[in-house]
Amino acid sequence: MEQSWQETMVENSERSNDESEGEYNSPAAQKNCVAIINTKAGTSSDWDPEDLRASVAERLSEGFARVHTVCAEPEDFAAALENAIDEAPDVIIVGGGDGSVRSAARLLVDTDIALGVLPLGTLNRLARDLRMPLEINEAATALAEARIESMDTAELNGEIFLCNSLIGLPLQVADRRRNLRGKTLIDRLSGYWSLLVDVFSTTRKITLELDDHRQNKTVRAISIAVSNNRYEETPSLMMQKRTLQGGELAVYVARHETGASLMLSVVRAMLGLWRHDPDVDEFRTKSMTIKPKGRKIRVSNDGEVEVISGPLEYRVRENSLRILLPKESEVATRDGHQVFE
Repeated sequence: MEQSWQETMVENSERSNDESEGEYNSPAAQKNCVAIINTKAGTSSDWDPEDLRASVAERLSEGFARVHTVCAEPEDFAAALENAIDEAPDVIIVGGGDGSVRSAARLLVDTDIALGVLPLGTLNRLARDLRMPLEINEAATALAEARIESMDTAELNGEIFLCNSLIGLPLQVADRRRNLRGKTLIDRLSGYWSLLVDVFSTTRKITLELDDHRQNKTVRAISIAVSNNRYEETPSLMMQKRTLQGGELAVYVARHETGASLMLSVVRAMLGLWRHDPDVDEFRTKSMTIKPKGRKIRVSNDGEVEVISGPLEYRVRENSLRILLPKESEVATRDGHQVFE
């Protein structure tokens, strides 16, 4: 690893001569970067770790003054993050899924170190919100050309999340999908068919008390989502946000009677029509208390399922994380202007 650090420094030292002649204008120029790649994250498993490290380092070095790239096994990922912070870089880029990105954000929130997202997971929620390319090499190039801005984070009982926090039916789906990993193709097809039947036929609801410190109400819902900023109503396979600087939480309560009607709502969302669904209530607030009937409740934060003791205290933390945003991104500010111009 030390050798790759030295080689990258030499390459960028040579490039700095071009910069002085006005031939290189990346916003990342003269900034130091550490890139940590989770070798077991989704799409990274298709690569030889050394080939992946070299490919990412080559593209990042087109924009950053110094690049130190590290490939880490999942059990070594936390230590690699701590070591990266000790190097005091301007930017730490995380190659992994939403869990890896959230782990880094926990350490970087309210610091001067910016977070870059190299999407290697399955859903890549934050990468999609940032309008980051999802192909590895394209994403690395976009990060080399990106600039640093700030985004809101959200918090649940003192722990941050970046995209959304889910309660109810989505957790059952996540459990079943996780149990099907590593199964044979026939077993997976059979399992997904069984999952689909169960989801469509479910009528299970949860009773929760919602308090946004302006009003208090009890709801029965098939699922509830708390989002870091509001989802926009545009056609997309996965719902996206227009801004990550809106300074608010958006709470979505799905009151559908069955899983089938909820799935129809998901189709509406893909078509950009979810606000026309009479069974979806939206609340916009800076903080929200959710009280479950029992002492504990299962919650999925950015795809990570946790058992949390109630009440659930949510709040938004405005502009608390420095983030790399692609120069072509159309993420907007609260007043509708582009953030990163």
